[in-house]
Amino acid sequence: MRALIQELLCSFMYVFFFMTNTDEKLLFSEEPAINCFILASSYVGARAMFYGNASGATSYGAVMNPAIAIGIQMSSLLNEGFSAWNSIYLYPTIPFGASFLAVLFYELIYKKTRQILDHEENSDGEAVNDDNMGEHD
Repeated sequence: MRALIQELLCSFMYVFFFMTNTDEKLLFSEEPAINCFILASSYVGARAMFYGNASGATSYGAVMNPAIAIGIQMSSLLNEGFSAWNSIYLYPTIPFGASFLAVLFYELIYKKTRQILDHEENSDGEAVNDDNMGEHD
């Protein structure tokens, strides 16, 4: 269960940060190197937060990459035997499920919240401008 939660949360965070950083309206910088640094930092940060040593899974914590995780499981077959494959089903399925959940969260909750906040900010800004114009007349 711990390995499942690690993979789910770690992959969710990484894909969510990827989505927020690749949206043209929300870009932090026009410089591609800075955006690349932000994406790399989100991967490292997500991995660092959910590292942990999950029992019954790899000792590498959340891997967030099905190909690497299956490679680790294959190599651990030599050291630990077939007991290393107890959790092999997690790695090809959970990152994709977490990515799907992150896209849903981004599209249905995060973007809508940003639109509402931007609309309220613009409404407040327009009201302040109208009041200031009335005072100067």
